[in-house]
Amino acid sequence: MVALAIIAVFDTFLFQIRRGDRGRKRDDDRGLVPEGPAWRQGEESQAGQITLEDGSSHPISRVVNVLGDSCPRPQLMTKKALNEAVSGAVIEIKVDNSTSMEILPTMMAVVHGTHITTLKADRCWRVFVRKN
Repeated sequence: MVALAIIAVFDTFLFQIRRGDRGRKRDDDRGLVPEGPAWRQGEESQAGQITLEDGSSHPISRVVNVLGDSCPRPQLMTKKALNEAVSGAVIEIKVDNSTSMEILPTMMAVVHGTHITTLKADRCWRVFVRKN
C-alpha cells in the first residue's frame, strides 16, 4: 500500500515536470508562449517585431520560452519550432542557460535555420533565428 502511494506521488511529480509547472503557463506543453494580451485571453497572437542594427525589421512569428530548462531541452524545442515554421519565419528563443545560448547559433546549419542575433535581457538571452 505504501509503495502504491509513493508511486502515485512520483507520477504526479513527473507529470508536473513534463507539463512545465514552474510558475509559468505553457502552450500545449511545447514551451511555446505567445506574448501579449491576446495570449491571456486564450487567442493566438503575433509575438512582435525585432529591429536589427542595420535598421531592418522582422516580425516574430513564434516565441519559444525555455527559461529554467537545461540541455538538451532548449535545442529540442528550437528544432521543433523550426520544423513547424514556414520558410522565412523568425523565431525568438528565450533562454537563461548559457551553454544552451552558446549552442543554439551553432546548430542552425543542422536544423535548416539561420542565426540572426542574440540579445542579452535582464535575466535571460533572446536568441533570434530564421527558418531557411
